[in-house]
Amino acid sequence: MIKTKTKTSIALLISTLALLAGCSTLDRMTELQHNYTDGSSGPGGLSRKAVMLGYGGPVKPWNELAIVTTDSTLVVEAIDGVPASSFRLWKNKSLAATGRFQLHLPPGEHVLTMSFSDNRSSRIRSWSQFNQDFAVNLVAGQVLHLEKRTDGNTWGVSRYDGSRAKAVIQIDFYNLERANQAEAY
Repeated sequence: MIKTKTKTSIALLISTLALLAGCSTLDRMTELQHNYTDGSSGPGGLSRKAVMLGYGGPVKPWNELAIVTTDSTLVVEAIDGVPASSFRLWKNKSLAATGRFQLHLPPGEHVLTMSFSDNRSSRIRSWSQFNQDFAVNLVAGQVLHLEKRTDGNTWGVSRYDGSRAKAVIQIDFYNLERANQAEAY
């Protein structure tokens, strides 16, 4: 009888420790990474994902481009004064309101006209009343991650090195490219 209680107590202790370790791991997993992976992956990975090619012509090799990613609240309205609707946009079919966005641009100086719309909460929603221009100077192979920053009633954009998420960015890109090609036929 004592051996059974001891085994049960040890099993409960191990289970409790495993649960606590899992909770601390989950806490670390929910910390912002300040890159593309912060965008919601949604239930079962079914979040909204979008790729915008900020140039004309055929798809260019990765080593000739820079990638700009945004948090799920920022919206690219124009690139160098050209409306974003003028560029190719590939996106998955998803009911999710937020997700991951990547913009492929040739290296050099660019002006991104941006707005934001934050509807991640059912109780609090916010949006920009005016667009803002943000200058970026990009080099080939660079991954730049942009996030909305607020300070009282004003907003801006914070910039981060997004290169740690390059593998996920590439997977999403190739999946959306493949889906786009399938729809074209």
